[in-house]
Amino acid sequence: MIRTRLQVATALLLAAGVAGMGAGGLAQPPEGPKPSERVGLPKGEAEGTPERGGPGVGVAKAVDPRKGTVTVVFAQGPREEVERTFRVPRSAEVVVDDGRGRRSSVREGRLADVPPGAWVAVTMSPDRKTVEALMAEGATYSGMVKGVDAEKRTLTLTFPSQRGAGAGEARTFPVAREADIVLDDGLGRRYSLKEGRLEDLSPGLLATVRLSPDQKEARSVVGVGPVIQGVIRGVNADKNTLTLATPAGRGAKPEERTYALARGADVLLDTGRGGQFSHRPGDLTDIPEGALGVVQLSPDLKHAAGVRAQGSVEEGTITEVDADKGTVTVSVSGKDRSFPVAPGAPVFLGQRRAGLGDLKEKQQVGLRLSLDGKSVQAIVAREGEAIRPAPRPREK
Repeated sequence: MIRTRLQVATALLLAAGVAGMGAGGLAQPPEGPKPSERVGLPKGEAEGTPERGGPGVGVAKAVDPRKGTVTVVFAQGPREEVERTFRVPRSAEVVVDDGRGRRSSVREGRLADVPPGAWVAVTMSPDRKTVEALMAEGATYSGMVKGVDAEKRTLTLTFPSQRGAGAGEARTFPVAREADIVLDDGLGRRYSLKEGRLEDLSPGLLATVRLSPDQKEARSVVGVGPVIQGVIRGVNADKNTLTLATPAGRGAKPEERTYALARGADVLLDTGRGGQFSHRPGDLTDIPEGALGVVQLSPDLKHAAGVRAQGSVEEGTITEVDADKGTVTVSVSGKDRSFPVAPGAPVFLGQRRAGLGDLKEKQQVGLRLSLDGKSVQAIVAREGEAIRPAPRPREK
């Protein structure tokens, strides 16, 4: 049942727009390679070529400064591509970004400065016949740090599996000696970004890598601690620690781990008003056991840089729904409990967004309560065996 509760907790965090959030001071985990990157192509602002509405973003396959042409490969779908050759007039603006993310990184250049392999954004004239601007830059990859070799100046990242399970792809990037290494505490403050070294990128850290335009080396790396979600098992104000239980895999017991809060760590508490920004500053002593916790780890992975506490989860079977009054009554462990539903609280039937009036009696649901336990902040309802009620004892 604990395992199911943690699964429901994660689903409710996602339903409420909390999991992996950038609001409330907690960082959003980087994404893995996008589908179009499976064939080595970026996904631009517009799907397909610039002729369909620009700018179009693709990969420079060939550049001929003498003829004034550039050949670009565009993604047409997850595994499809199309090749286009453009004539770039002398009047066209050509800009090259060296990938270091500084003001001086973007400079005006010539067509000869665009290396094959660079990601290029092609902006066409209003009549779609002439290239007005061409911007070249290196690819950007986000993944989890697998290993660092400071002597060889390499960084290896792993990416989520495209199938959603199992180990994903790993890729090793050479890192330029002049590359900017930045450590982000994930709290979004003015001084959250600090200069670091390549050896500061510990395995398990989330990192975003920007390559040089020729794709040969990393010019900048930003590392941020991962966001951990689970159920808070307890806090120790004297030691300034909290214990979080997280899912460990199918059939396994939840893993419990204790985190010490970093100096100046943010503790945010759900106000019960509903919505992504409904939180207030608080203390560890304000967090009740059983609350849902979202923990932002520090770049060294040793401390909690920020904590957001949400209400606990109740699971049961609906016995009554009153959409006019905004209430739902659920049978929990054989006892009926009635809860007011916060205005605007998200309601999901499986993966489909629904309303309170769409819920029916005898449906099995998970409710995320406010931190004070007085109202419902999110509802996930699934028919069948997705959320099972506790088994009744057999009669003798």
